Amino acid sequence: MNYYHINGLKDINYKKILEDYRRFFSGRAAELKTNYKLIEDFKVLFSDSDLPHLMGWQKIVNKKNYAGRLIKLVDNYELTLESSRRHYNFNKVKSRMLNYNFLHEVFWENDPNVCVMTSDMKPNPLKLDIVFFKNTNPREIVVLGLRRAKGMNFFVPTTLHTEASKNSPYLLRRKTSIKSIKWLPRID
Repeated sequence: MNYYHINGLKDINYKKILEDYRRFFSGRAAELKTNYKLIEDFKVLFSDSDLPHLMGWQKIVNKKNYAGRLIKLVDNYELTLESSRRHYNFNKVKSRMLNYNFLHEVFWENDPNVCVMTSDMKPNPLKLDIVFFKNTNPREIVVLGLRRAKGMNFFVPTTLHTEASKNSPYLLRRKTSIKSIKWLPRID
């Protein structure tokens, strides 16, 4: 698949990430079928406004860090790797951007054994309903969390981050297999 690949820090380009997200995700919905009896199928809806939070861009802008403004800054090349690299929070969000391609792995490459249902999990501080994860190295996992949209019948991407694998509650949960992913027509 011809998507924007990030293999290291030198590959991070906010504008290219945003353009890739728009091309492959934004305005689209994916329908996933699982082997989990309580949620045999569910939809994930993607929009431009998800990406700034997934990448952590709000943490490296000092004022007015709502999604629409961050997207505008990236579109106008006012928020770039070069302009944010010296921000005191940059190291906290760098791993999110380095793991951007995990979205492609889950939804386009159909990585089958990475889904965990967490809505009944205690504790669940991020209030996530569904989590996709993978080990990035022996001591770390990357987590993509989805939350049910309020009053709606679909889920939205809520967090993309790394965390220590030691004592991670996700590793102790039963994994759910994704049987299939079907992309629905674009919603523009």
